[in-house]
Amino acid sequence: MHFPYLELHVITHCNMRCRACNHASPLLKPQAVSVGSVKEDLRHINRLGIRASFIRILGGEPTLNPHLIEIINTVRQSNIVEAIHIVTNGTRLHRMDQSFWDAIDIAQISLYPGVPIKCEERHRSKLLIIDSPLFKETFSYIRNQNNQKVTTILNKCTTRDNCRGIVNGRFTDSCGRLI
Repeated sequence: MHFPYLELHVITHCNMRCRACNHASPLLKPQAVSVGSVKEDLRHINRLGIRASFIRILGGEPTLNPHLIEIINTVRQSNIVEAIHIVTNGTRLHRMDQSFWDAIDIAQISLYPGVPIKCEERHRSKLLIIDSPLFKETFSYIRNQNNQKVTTILNKCTTRDNCRGIVNGRFTDSCGRLI
């Protein structure tokens, strides 16, 4: 089975506190995924014969995971994906050493208003900048009691049918539902 891409969440927290964060980072207890957990997840995916063109490693802010390079190398060695993308807010890229840049194929930056990107010129060829002039509100602190509205929102989700993730050895869709 081949998918356009998979997602691997490697950390729950972030160095920003965006209201309506798509990943609910401001609400979650800080937790980084271990290399062992990623290895186990990839073993399950491999056993199912799943492959993808690329994997999006994200969080929270993935560059906060102290084991990020080991995780990237583990994903690369699995041969499940052809390319590795890191999805980041870009604020910590100047702190990443050369091993990070050698390990990834693309650093996809969600560029938010007033948030500067600090990155050495020699690494700019690996950047894919997604300009977000407005914060997207895909999350709310207020529970929506209108089930019909919730269903309508989920049905209009543009990533619902394309996004596949790996969570605790389980293959999920973008809403966290087991597949």
